[in-house]
Amino acid sequence: DLGAGRVLLWTVTADKDWSDWPTEPSYVLAVREAARAICRGDANDRNLTAGDTIRRLVPPRDQVHSPTVEAPAAESPLSATLEQETVAGLAEPLRALAFRDTGRAGLYRLTWRDASDQPQHDLFAVNPDRRESELARIAADDLRTLFGSLEVRVIPALAAADAPLAIRGQEIWRSIALVLLGLLALETVFATWAGRQR
Repeated sequence: DLGAGRVLLWTVTADKDWSDWPTEPSYVLAVREAARAICRGDANDRNLTAGDTIRRLVPPRDQVHSPTVEAPAAESPLSATLEQETVAGLAEPLRALAFRDTGRAGLYRLTWRDASDQPQHDLFAVNPDRRESELARIAADDLRTLFGSLEVRVIPALAAADAPLAIRGQEIWRSIALVLLGLLALETVFATWAGRQR
């Protein structure tokens, strides 16, 4: 039935006919993440956009110790926080492990220890912001606002007459060619003079 399940469209062969990706370690991780995304109901909670906060709900009576996050390109695990949020209608506040420094896209591994000091973990996929793929030209005034209080001078690539920047610049290839030609002529004269001295 329409809407009763999920469809996975796989556009690469499992052998080397189309690509050699199956020989890379990332292939196994991609297949595993795809399978987990299909079978679990909370997949959307673990697929985030760069800049979003990682949140993992914790049952009210569960003990949580030493929450850390292994972030992409981080040399060591970073600290996560345990936050509480009061919700109307609930007797106990919601507790969640939170991590906000998700500016870099990639896989984030949230780890913690439970009451019996056993390690637990959860994976989160942080995707690049879709706005980074927008190819529309940004207006100069909008560009200046992105720099905040920093005063910047926006230099357009095209002049008012739509002349390319290279044309408006100064060409030096002619000067270099004349200098090289002069050196070649000087070398010829010097060789002739040195030959007569012998």
